[in-house]
Amino acid sequence: MIITDIKKQVKDTERYSIYIDNKFVFGLSGVDVLYYRLKIGNEISQEKYDEILDNVIYEKAKNTAVKFLGYRARSKKELRDKLIKDYDENITDKVISMLEKYGYVNDEEYAKAYVRDCLNLKGWGQKRISLELTKRGIDKSIIENSLPKENTEQLELIEKLLTKRLKGNTNIDFKEKKKHFDYLARRGFLPSDILEVFDKVLVKEDW
Repeated sequence: MIITDIKKQVKDTERYSIYIDNKFVFGLSGVDVLYYRLKIGNEISQEKYDEILDNVIYEKAKNTAVKFLGYRARSKKELRDKLIKDYDENITDKVISMLEKYGYVNDEEYAKAYVRDCLNLKGWGQKRISLELTKRGIDKSIIENSLPKENTEQLELIEKLLTKRLKGNTNIDFKEKKKHFDYLARRGFLPSDILEVFDKVLVKEDW
């Protein structure tokens, strides 16, 4: 295999297009061109070609991951599912390990932020939050450590949501009570917590 041309790229003048046997094979930074001692007319071994190709694919996978993380935080599983569609397992593991090392992927921090957002912005209960985090590949122990230890916050949130739905009418029949119960259950609140708030807010004669 002979390097037949090395051209500076138009859109990124710090990168170069490498041609082998008159065919474009990959793009490299100027530093990499010097590092691998690539020159027009030189022969390149299969071993060096494979090494460079692995490096190019790794850089591409890394850029894909960084762009993916740029939209919002992701769990390790979410990132893996994204990368494995286009890259092999070795490259995927290498990229994720690098991102974990520098703190760009951290399931513990992700879980804490997810719980905080779901409680404050979405008004979800712990049961639903736990289910969603499990879908995202978060370890059970991390989920348990991320959720509030006391149910005080959940009770306050249930009361807030229920009060808003009741619109001042706390004297409701069984049918209405069940409708509110089902709504809160779908949001992931525990039945015991819902009933505790019902007992506090609703007129006792209706129970």
